[in-house]
Amino acid sequence: MKLYDLVGDDGLFDALYRVEQDNDPNVDIRYVVANKLQEWLNNLDSFFQPWDNDSITICRKLVAEYATIKD
Repeated sequence: MKLYDLVGDDGLFDALYRVEQDNDPNVDIRYVVANKLQEWLNNLDSFFQPWDNDSITICRKLVAEYATIKD
């Protein structure tokens, strides 16, 4: 998976794999990705490189719109 080389988060790819296995054409993976973004935003200090402020802002907007898991 080429995206794995960019992101490398097993939890994200496990969740995407489960969605794929459900084989539901109506599933919107934006919710899966937004929930993972929420997890990352809650743990910004755990990354090797600091996040760019613009990236944080963009991700927070996506989370606000699509995340189903709230703090």
